[in-house]
Amino acid sequence: MTKMAADEPTATDSIDFEGILRIDDLCRLLQTSDETIRKRLKAKTFPIPPLPGGIDNKLRWAGPVVRRWIDENGRLDRDDAPDAEAPRGRR
Repeated sequence: MTKMAADEPTATDSIDFEGILRIDDLCRLLQTSDETIRKRLKAKTFPIPPLPGGIDNKLRWAGPVVRRWIDENGRLDRDDAPDAEAPRGRR
């Protein structure tokens, strides 16, 4: 595993957490796909609630809420995603 140098940019460096974040921002931050986020939202298992409604009904999140969740949890755990396959054993 490669360690990042302290001066290398991370996914959070280019994000304004004081504003509103879109789904593409979350995909980059959580290192997951748009499809995974949408599936987990539909299954009510996505840990960060989106903001209600909007003019165009596009998904948006409050930056400070997302930042707090990332600080506490790091990233989306792929093992508990609803579309993840269970490990298969020998038959």
